Amino acid sequence: MNDGNDWIVDIDLEKFFDTVNHDKLMTIIGRTIKDGDVISIIRKYLVSGIMIDDEYEDSIVGTPQGGNLSPLLANIMLNELDKEMEERGLNFSSTEFNYNDIKRMIEAKKECGWEFLFLGANIDAGKEAEKIGIERNRSVTYENDHDGVALNYEAVGRAVRGVTKSRACSVELDDTWASDIAEYHDKAGKGRWTV
Repeated sequence: MNDGNDWIVDIDLEKFFDTVNHDKLMTIIGRTIKDGDVISIIRKYLVSGIMIDDEYEDSIVGTPQGGNLSPLLANIMLNELDKEMEERGLNFSSTEFNYNDIKRMIEAKKECGWEFLFLGANIDAGKEAEKIGIERNRSVTYENDHDGVALNYEAVGRAVRGVTKSRACSVELDDTWASDIAEYHDKAGKGRWTV
């Protein structure tokens, strides 16, 4: 905000470790690592399964939490997000601010007429948005897959274009800005979206 940015989009990746797609991760790793043995070890680590209440369960998605390799694998995936955001000319600063800092900044900018959107994967986006002072109708829970992320970019881009192209001094964001994301989330059977 201090650098002259007009929009902030907060994407919360809670439960990220639980939802990492193994095939996508291995494809990304395969771009850099050419040693088949290393790739095989990583794949075995990912599908090694987990114990829940003394019961073995297959691990078809996610990275084993608590393992030495898990943070590295997560950073490999998140690096792709960072690169995509940089290519689109978007800045990010998730490590610089806490909830209270963000809420104070949002409240200050709301007084200047700013609007905020909140997108969250695998969480109650409305609840999280309210923690930092963003209304529920400006939040949506999305599917953290290729189509879900693509819908996010489309919906947010459409919302921003709609507001910025208007010649009016003050333009209200249309409450249907996230309808495509919500519909996709509902069809995916992951529960209700939050607005």
